[in-house]
Amino acid sequence: VIETNIYTPIINITGISNNSYYTNNVTASVFFYGDFAEKKIILNNAEITGTQTLISNGIKIDITVTNETANILTAEGMDYNGISHTKTISFVIDKTKPDFVIIGITNNGYYFTVTPNVIVNNEANGQYTIFSELDGNPFIIGSLISAEGAHNIFVRVTDSAGNVSEKSIVFTIDTILP
Repeated sequence: VIETNIYTPIINITGISNNSYYTNNVTASVFFYGDFAEKKIILNNAEITGTQTLISNGIKIDITVTNETANILTAEGMDYNGISHTKTISFVIDKTKPDFVIIGITNNGYYFTVTPNVIVNNEANGQYTIFSELDGNPFIIGSLISAEGAHNIFVRVTDSAGNVSEKSIVFTIDTILP
């Protein structure tokens, strides 16, 4: 006699998406639908527990992830027939705003010409965008500025998670000799 399970074991994870970035702690729900002989949740190679709730045809386990890093969440279960089921989600929690400096220029400085540049210090994955303006107009970082007069350079750096930092520097180009 072969005993069949009328509830096919299924694992689902909600509250987070694969390969996504988050700027705050995340709460995920892991659903084990059907009959599982064993089940476990692993976060970054360590087994964790959460708040369990019985649901129709299974169990839901809620977990909160606070690690500001790249995370791998895996739900594993083995059904009563010895068949293993796995669901894995990779995601990043990044709560830190980009840290950057504008180089080649100082606030209230005077220059004959200047070529400002930007160095981003804390974005290890190198995934960020830079938006810049000179006097309210689009500006390409690393371009030479030689127009006589007072100027304002504005720079916004946005990382993959959506964290934003902004800086402005006021300076003057003075090409007229005394």
